Amino acid sequence: MSAPAEVQVTVGDQPVALTTVCRRGPMNFGQNWRGVPMVEARYTLRVPTAQVVAAVDALRAEFRADAERFPDADDALEQAWRRLGWAAGAVAVADADFLWAFVDFQPADVLDDALGVSPAAPVWFLNTVDGAELHGAHVVLTGVAGRRA
Repeated sequence: MSAPAEVQVTVGDQPVALTTVCRRGPMNFGQNWRGVPMVEARYTLRVPTAQVVAAVDALRAEFRADAERFPDADDALEQAWRRLGWAAGAVAVADADFLWAFVDFQPADVLDDALGVSPAAPVWFLNTVDGAELHGAHVVLTGVAGRRA
């Protein structure tokens, strides 16, 4: 699966080609860089809202069934979805608290869905997701990226 043409990424405020970007590997995602010296920069990833809505809708039934069987008052996504009456994706994503809870619940998966197939020789590795906002037709994700020094 490749990323839709509407997905756009900037690193350090400069547009970069999607063919140069991937998510940092599953074992190291969100951790400090080790070994190879890295240069860090902030990134912004613009993803079509419809793509995030589809991901929410794909998770909804299974997540709800699990939450109703094993309620968790400390789970931010569960509490946001309950507050919204288990709303479908389009309604849920429009709620800022829900959107962040969803992205924070599975940040690596959200990045994978947005980026599609990883390039063979990426330049930038997205290592965190620390922000998510709805801007009309796009969800804007922000975080820290790194590249080898």
